[in-house]
Amino acid sequence: MRIGYVICTAPRAGSTLLAEALEATGRAGRPKEYFDVHERNEQYWIRTLGIESDADYIPKVIEAGLTPNGVFGLKLHWYQLPAFYEKLTARLGAKGTDGSPASIDRLISDCFGDHRYIWLLRRNKIAEGISYYRAAKTDIWYKHSGGAARSDFVDKRLAFDYVEIDRHIRFIEEFNLAWEAYFRQGRLKVMVLYYEDFVMQYETTIRAVLEYLGIEHKDLSIVSPRLERQADARSLEWERQYVEMQQSQSASAGQRITPPDVHSKKRKRTSLKTIARAAPANAGNESLPFIAYSVDQSLGMRLEPARSDREWMDATPHRFAYRCLPLLIANQAGWIIKNPEKIMVIWNGGPGPDALKVEYFGMPRVRPASSHFGCGILTFTIDFLFKTPRGYNLYVRGPANMPKDGIAALEGIIETDWSEATFTMNWQVTRRNHPIMFEQGEPIAMFSPIKRGELERFRPEIRSITENPDLKAGFDTWARSREQHNAGLNISNSEAQKREWQRHYLRGVTATDRDAPEHQTSLKLEPFVDKRE
Repeated sequence: MRIGYVICTAPRAGSTLLAEALEATGRAGRPKEYFDVHERNEQYWIRTLGIESDADYIPKVIEAGLTPNGVFGLKLHWYQLPAFYEKLTARLGAKGTDGSPASIDRLISDCFGDHRYIWLLRRNKIAEGISYYRAAKTDIWYKHSGGAARSDFVDKRLAFDYVEIDRHIRFIEEFNLAWEAYFRQGRLKVMVLYYEDFVMQYETTIRAVLEYLGIEHKDLSIVSPRLERQADARSLEWERQYVEMQQSQSASAGQRITPPDVHSKKRKRTSLKTIARAAPANAGNESLPFIAYSVDQSLGMRLEPARSDREWMDATPHRFAYRCLPLLIANQAGWIIKNPEKIMVIWNGGPGPDALKVEYFGMPRVRPASSHFGCGILTFTIDFLFKTPRGYNLYVRGPANMPKDGIAALEGIIETDWSEATFTMNWQVTRRNHPIMFEQGEPIAMFSPIKRGELERFRPEIRSITENPDLKAGFDTWARSREQHNAGLNISNSEAQKREWQRHYLRGVTATDRDAPEHQTSLKLEPFVDKRE
């Protein structure tokens, strides 16, 4: 065998299209899902390949996946890794050929020889999640040109389900993070492909893969794909519905994710945790420690991931404010500290601390707010000492996009990687003799770690847009589309009136229909886990 390769992917990223295209060359192996966790699919391979035992599985798969030039191909989803690991160890044992504890990559090397990785991703995770949901519910995973899917009628009856679509998007995100951890921890070389680029540059992509694998291709005619694209008008409509619902509600923090039934297997499988111990598959995620040490628990302040919703946004006509994606991302870009006691403050305009009066309501347990500095500055004592990783500061500010009449939050950046002191959150009163209320549970501060020195790395320049013809052409297209859309808003029953607003930025595409390389429609920050005894 000259070389082997593994297509690493998550569901609905275009892996079937890539695998069939490579197989059609006749020189790049036959990359199929030989380790599919569906019981019926594994039985299919056992019958088709004449497999008699687990130890016999790998040799039979190699024979099936090999082209005459000695190239072997394999397609693998992250959730199929337990089955793959089980078959590898059945063939070689839990140790490599030299007797040392074996990682999965080492076992692959021992079984398949020289091998390489191709990581196929999809930028539009919402579209990918919708496709995953539809395929999982209907069992329609692909369609060939001219062929009829036996379950089309089931797909037509399938309804939009925000919770299920969001659940499948989270699965995809977890699978991708797991693959990234596998590559990083093992320091493995990998060719990264994106579905959106692949479908736009089909032949170029296939030739690039062949080049990466060291396969001669100059004399090769690349065959056009036989697969039909399954995304349709309903997919786009569901994407619109999902984005709008996502904007109007916050996903519950810290929700545990249970793998969907489509991946279940009746008989017991080796767990992903077991594989993580045996191979560098799960230890390399890029999570960073972020600790809030409780100094005075009596204050009772709560820390939570910031939410996307705001009362004033809810009050806008048709809740139009939620159409602004940059606003929503900023709303969620950090954690918040909640006020433990209801207070009212009023400032008479004087410079001294006694010029600002702080009144508590009811029978307060603690008094976290006070006038300490004077000049109308309200000070909240924070009962946590935050520690960030080395090289990271903490940016502390008021809750994003939550204006408060008569008072403004002051901002600060603290070197929390070395400091052994707590900080205070301060607000500047801007209106004299104006009562200002802070409700119990109201956010009084928002904070986010930021990398120290990052801003100073930038070298700002001002240039004419004519120096970048591609950018200018894209901008001109956008400007014309915006002008046409705005003009259409004044025409009864026009497409612009029906559409109401343009969604290019929200969808992560330019006016010329180019996909953004990376696009976020929400942030999902981890909640603080209370480990106090």
